[in-house]
Amino acid sequence: MGKSIQREIESYRAYEGESLNSILTRILKDDPDIGSEDISGIVRGLADIEAGRVTSHEDVMKEFGLE
Repeated sequence: MGKSIQREIESYRAYEGESLNSILTRILKDDPDIGSEDISGIVRGLADIEAGRVTSHEDVMKEFGLE
């Protein structure tokens, strides 16, 4: 996750130490267009990011010869 996006999400913290997953889940539950499957997918994606299971935009561009 980009640092600017992370800072934006963290600005919605309800209390000190609230996790990113908790913040996003709380925000997204207030959006009637987002269902529980969407939220689960986002939470899984965040877990992948936190575990380092990501590929940078730059690496993807290099892989496909688009740099």
